[in-house]
Amino acid sequence: MKNRFLTCAIVLIVISSGLFVITTTASSRLQRSNIIESFLLSTNPIQQHIHSLLYRQQPSNEFNFSPQEISLQDDAFHAADSLHFSEWWYFDAILNDGYSLQFIIQVYSMFNQHMVNARLNLYYQGELIVKKDKFYLPTDFTTSTRIPLVLLNDKRVMSAKTVDGHLEYLLEIQMDDVQGTFTFTGTTPGWKGDVAVGHWIVPLPKADVKGTLTIGTEQLVLSGIGYHDHNYEITAETGLYFGWYWGKIHTESTSITWSNIMPTCFLNEPLLVINTDTGSFFNIDQKDITITADDFYFENGCLIPHSFLLDVSNDQVNLKITMDVLDIHHVRVGLIKYWRYHVHATGSLTINEQHESIDEYQITEFIRFR
Repeated sequence: MKNRFLTCAIVLIVISSGLFVITTTASSRLQRSNIIESFLLSTNPIQQHIHSLLYRQQPSNEFNFSPQEISLQDDAFHAADSLHFSEWWYFDAILNDGYSLQFIIQVYSMFNQHMVNARLNLYYQGELIVKKDKFYLPTDFTTSTRIPLVLLNDKRVMSAKTVDGHLEYLLEIQMDDVQGTFTFTGTTPGWKGDVAVGHWIVPLPKADVKGTLTIGTEQLVLSGIGYHDHNYEITAETGLYFGWYWGKIHTESTSITWSNIMPTCFLNEPLLVINTDTGSFFNIDQKDITITADDFYFENGCLIPHSFLLDVSNDQVNLKITMDVLDIHHVRVGLIKYWRYHVHATGSLTINEQHESIDEYQITEFIRFR
């Protein structure tokens, strides 16, 4: 029954969005793009090399990100003017003793009826060990447009408040035999900005995480460094994009959030924001960013990268990071495929002659629509 609800919702979203009503010119471009991408997704080593080169930097000159300060209300439920949309609150954390956690509350809306999918994934040394996935009907979902708040079946799942000038989030997870309580306390200011595929809010670029997770009769006491973001007004037109990959890096005194949105596999829209623990953030101009996906291998019917390179160079910042993939969790939500990576990030960051070495483990994702 739950799968039928999701399938119906996705089909209705695609039909109502007018994805099949594309001009002849757009259809021709899309057809040519698909033919070329099919060639590039071959397992032939020469074609893999060409594909890798295309994933290097070919920026779109029309995009330049501009992050702004946020308030607590920015992370409340937004909805959209569209008849259909998706909106989600995402959390992850790298925790003690080799554990890592990812949790998401995702809203699928059609004609102002909001179905919700909550997903919990627990990893040990990058390998998935606990997976929980549950759907909720519109009548099960309660939220607020004034503060970050989600109740499912009248039980509070996510809430937030400001404590001593820092945003603090409480997650209360109850999914079958798994129960958990976590606090995410921000250590640096959040920000928001518009991207081609919707609106992106990052209330917690970097957060101290503490909590417990009970699995059956076993209880884990966990702590570490986490992250939280919120995307809204994501419509079916997003599926016209090739996809995007994104991630973050945490150093002792900074947090680096990066993304590369791809209208096609030929065009990239990179962005990178640096937060400092002293309470500031700044954007890197697109022309100074090089984000490279590399080491492509054929998995789950697609050729996907197994390493990522970040390179920033301007008068203020010099950044060079290599992220090598350690483990991959392939996830499919309806027609959308994405891969959650655990990566080992190494490199260096220099800001105004202040130098930091980077050597940490993180979570990165790659989403493909076609």
